[in-house]
Amino acid sequence: MRILLIAYEFPPIIAAQSLRWFYLSNELAKLGVEVHVLCSDMPSLPPFHEDFAPGVIVHRVWPGPYVGFSQKAYLHLSRWTLGGGAVGPLGGDSVLLKMHRWGRRVLDQIIFPDLRTEWVPSASLRLIQLLRTTRYSAVVASHEPGVDLLLGLLAKRITRIPLIVDLADPVVAPYTPRWRQRIDLAFEAKVIARADAIVVTTMAVVDLLKRRHELQDADNKFTCIAQGFPSRNSGRVENSHHSKALHLVYTGNFYADFRSPVEFARALRSIRDLDISVTFYGNHAAYQALFDGIPGVRFHGIVDHGTCISAQQNSDVLLSVGNSQPFQVPGKIYEYLGIGSPILHIANTPMDEAGALIMRVRAGWVVQNQADSIERILREIHARWTSGALQSMFLRDENTIAEFAWDKRAIHYKSVIDECIGAHENAGRIERSMKNKEKGRY
Repeated sequence: MRILLIAYEFPPIIAAQSLRWFYLSNELAKLGVEVHVLCSDMPSLPPFHEDFAPGVIVHRVWPGPYVGFSQKAYLHLSRWTLGGGAVGPLGGDSVLLKMHRWGRRVLDQIIFPDLRTEWVPSASLRLIQLLRTTRYSAVVASHEPGVDLLLGLLAKRITRIPLIVDLADPVVAPYTPRWRQRIDLAFEAKVIARADAIVVTTMAVVDLLKRRHELQDADNKFTCIAQGFPSRNSGRVENSHHSKALHLVYTGNFYADFRSPVEFARALRSIRDLDISVTFYGNHAAYQALFDGIPGVRFHGIVDHGTCISAQQNSDVLLSVGNSQPFQVPGKIYEYLGIGSPILHIANTPMDEAGALIMRVRAGWVVQNQADSIERILREIHARWTSGALQSMFLRDENTIAEFAWDKRAIHYKSVIDECIGAHENAGRIERSMKNKEKGRY
C-alpha cells in the first residue's frame, strides 16, 4: 500500500499536526505502508533531530512568496549576524520581525483560508507530477492548515482515489474572520461531502459538525483517532528528578483569546511562601511580563521537540491549560500521559474534553481557570510533594493510556485506510459490472 499525505505542517515545523503526522507516518511505515509526504520547505527552522522510518518519502516544496522569501531573508540574516546555519524560527522583537508578523496577521484575515494558501501554485505542480508518476492507494489531507484540504480536493478530482481528511479542528473555528464565516462554512460542507472518510481527534468535533451541517446518517464517515505519545514512552516512566522546589513544566504556547495564563500567574503571586518552580517552553514573549517578580519562574523560549520531551521527564507535575473551545484536546495532553508525571490541568470551560480525559484515566487534577481555585490546588499538591506522596496519589488506568501510544493509533488509522480502499475497489467493480450489462443490451 502506498499513500500520499498532504501536510503543509510537517517537521521541522513543530506544531500539533506536524508531530501527529511525524509519528503516524513512521508507525504506518513500520506496518508496511509506503508514505509519501507533500509538505512545505522551511530551511530556516532548526533541524528536526528525530529520524524518519524507511518507507517515509518526503517531498518538500517552496511555501510561496511571503513565507518563502521571509524564510530566506531570516536564514541569510542569521548566518550574517551569528555566522551559523539555521538558528530558529522567526521570533524576537526587532522592527523587521514585528512588521513580518503584522503583515502575516493581516494576510491571514484576507486570504482564504489563510496566508498559507500561497503554497497552492508550487504544491499543485508537485502534486500533479506525483499523481502522474506514482500510483497511490489513497490521499490523506491534514488540517489545519486549510490549504491541505484545497490540495486534497484537487487530488480527488484528478485521480478519484479515496480521500481521507484528517480534521484536527473544524474549518470554521473561533478565530475565523467573521466576514468570511459563510465562505468557510460552505467550504467545510464541501470537504465533508467529497471526503471518503474523515478522521477527527475528539468525538465532540463530530457532534459539532453534525449539528452545524444537519448531517443525517453520517456516522460511518467519521472516525475518532486521538493524538498520542511516542511508543517508546509506553508505560509509566518513574520520575528520577529531585529538587528543593516542586517543579512544574509547561510545554506549548499561550493564546490571549482561548488559552490564557493570566489566572495562573495571579495564583503564583499568592503562594510565594511555597517552594515552587515553573519552567515554560514555547513562544511566550508576549506573556512573560505577567510573571515578572514571581520567584522560580523561567522561560526557555522555543526549543526542539526532543528538548520538550526531556523537560517533561524531569518534572514533578506537568502543567496544562485547556482551550476555551470545549471540543479541543491539546496534543500535549497525550504527550503528558506518556511521560507519567501527574498532570495539573486548568480548564477554561466546565465541559472541557481534556479535563474529562485526565479524570477518566486518573492521571491528575482538573481545576477551573480561576486564581483562587488554582492557588488551593497548588497548595494541596505542594503538601503532597513535601510528604513524598505525590506519585502515589493516582492509580492510573495504564491499559487505557497505553492505547494512546502512536503505534496503536497507527494500527487504527491503517484500518480506516484499508476500509476506504476496499470500498473504492468494490464501487469500481460494481460500476464496471453495470457498464458490461449495459453493453450486453446492445
